[in-house]
Amino acid sequence: MENTADILREVAAAIRAPDLERAVRLAETALAEGREHALLLNLRAWRLERDGRYLDALADLKQARVLSPRDVPTLNALGLCLARLDRIAEAVEAFEAAIAVDPDFAPSHFNRGWASEALGDLDQARSSLERAQTLNPNDPASLAHLASLAARRADWASARAYAERSLAVD
Repeated sequence: MENTADILREVAAAIRAPDLERAVRLAETALAEGREHALLLNLRAWRLERDGRYLDALADLKQARVLSPRDVPTLNALGLCLARLDRIAEAVEAFEAAIAVDPDFAPSHFNRGWASEALGDLDQARSSLERAQTLNPNDPASLAHLASLAARRADWASARAYAERSLAVD
């Protein structure tokens, strides 16, 4: 039986490979052996979500947050899971917690953007998506969402410019 540090190194290597299925299998095995770590719980939650078991995934992600309250991937994954459960306001809170820990993590800004849009907070959506785009200028999704927001404001010139930029980098 390997120690937890060795298992985490093996899981990280599988993620980098990238062999996410292997990483998840390793995580599930380690958890079944009684090991507990935010990364292991996050990986199992990913599979649970993929299988449509959102409440089980949420339980894992909440436990991961208890173990590592400042872990940005866990906070971001928690937000995504909450959004899938149509708990958008809570999802925004999770994305904001991730941003508070790492203001340069573009995915959390992007996710706060679309979630804020879903809540009708278009100003927050726009500023979040603009920050995501600044942090990751080659992401067509943030540009596409910015185009959509501009169209909602009837700012056709901006909508077109964002859409063209999105298509150019996609």
